[in-house]
Amino acid sequence: MELQPNLWLLESNMIPMTKVDRRKMVNDFLLSLDQPLFLKHKSTGVPFLPNSPQLHVSISYAQNYGVVYFGHQKMVGVDIQEHEPRLEKALSVFLTPHEQELLHSDPILYTTAWSAKEAVFKRFEGEFNSLLQEINLLELGKTSAKVQTPKRIIRLKVLPYKNGIITFTID
Repeated sequence: MELQPNLWLLESNMIPMTKVDRRKMVNDFLLSLDQPLFLKHKSTGVPFLPNSPQLHVSISYAQNYGVVYFGHQKMVGVDIQEHEPRLEKALSVFLTPHEQELLHSDPILYTTAWSAKEAVFKRFEGEFNSLLQEINLLELGKTSAKVQTPKRIIRLKVLPYKNGIITFTID
């Protein structure tokens, strides 16, 4: 199902899904497009489309869902997360004390904060070493976020789905 231009949510009836099952779900989707796309992964694990070098792709999985996000001539990042109450115990691992204040003790924003940092990490193809030190939340809400990296400020959009969220870079 296309959620936004270039952003696709895939769902499988297979539960639980292995990593191989998830990759097959995405590959089947890419091959079903009007212009079939072939997915490869760099040695770092970053996905790319060798038959369409003008397209950038970011992929994320949660349970039996997959999200595929395309960027025409621009790098993109996407993350899908289910709301996890356990994230509260790990906040100090990926959020500074100032960033934690942005959460207002809202468990849904815990997931949004993690997902925003993950999407930005993917947008820059993993070139940052620390979600805590190098990807800093400036603004965080239930529908959007803004993040500062050593390179630039990145805006993100947040969409709800079932029991979680999909977060993706918009610039």
